[in-house]
Amino acid sequence: MSSAKKDKGASNPEADECANCLAPEGRRGIILKVCTRCKATRYCGRACQTAHWRAGHKQFCVTPEERVPQPPPTSASDASASANFCEEPGSGGGSHECAICLDPLDSSAATCALPCSHIYHIVCVEGLRSFGIKQVCPVCRAELPPGPDNLFEEGTRRYYDLKRMVDNGMASWASLTKAQHKDMRGLIEMWRSAADHGHAGAEAGAAQFILSNVYFYGHGVKQDCAKALRWNRQAAERGHAGAQCSLGVGFFKGQGVKQDHAAAAQWYRKAADQ
Repeated sequence: MSSAKKDKGASNPEADECANCLAPEGRRGIILKVCTRCKATRYCGRACQTAHWRAGHKQFCVTPEERVPQPPPTSASDASASANFCEEPGSGGGSHECAICLDPLDSSAATCALPCSHIYHIVCVEGLRSFGIKQVCPVCRAELPPGPDNLFEEGTRRYYDLKRMVDNGMASWASLTKAQHKDMRGLIEMWRSAADHGHAGAEAGAAQFILSNVYFYGHGVKQDCAKALRWNRQAAERGHAGAQCSLGVGFFKGQGVKQDHAAAAQWYRKAADQ
């Protein structure tokens, strides 16, 4: 019986020690208590739990349920609502911090929700992708989706494959096949995801600008000038020269916006400066 207990303890030696001060259970009457959140670490007292939390456990303290990859949310609002945040002991609420850099998520830095629903700063996620290790969500270990640059490039490649068929008379934007419509929806989603996750590429705003053109000309989608203008403005504000020139034309001719020659000149000048 004692041998069995000894073997069990040897296989997991840290289970009988305080995660902070390493005090063994039983010494001087110490009784270790498990963390009520992660169920994985044990402490000899409240002081050690608080010290260990501040020393870094905060970043990795997740519930057993959160360690299992969750199905992707059906919408951006669902992603925000279901996002998981670590809780500080006794705080009774989420810390709303990026689990990578530990800075507040409501700061000026842009954020993104991964398919697993966890939310991080865009620059932090791109930092993870830059390491030569398996790229996974640091909270639930779900594999990271392709980066925005890869999504943009793949979507653009598939778009120009289809555009080449249209240009050669082998297809028509007005009468795409069911398979072509499905492919078009997929590549548009790639561009949207690239735009939402901070695609920079060779020119900032490229994903937004190409989406603007797709909706403006009705390439494989219902023509929608309002959506085209919205994406065009986003691209222009990010510094895309082509989008700035296009927005200048819109203001000059009053296409989709109220005619405003002063605004047109402003956007023309920004494009010319580049």
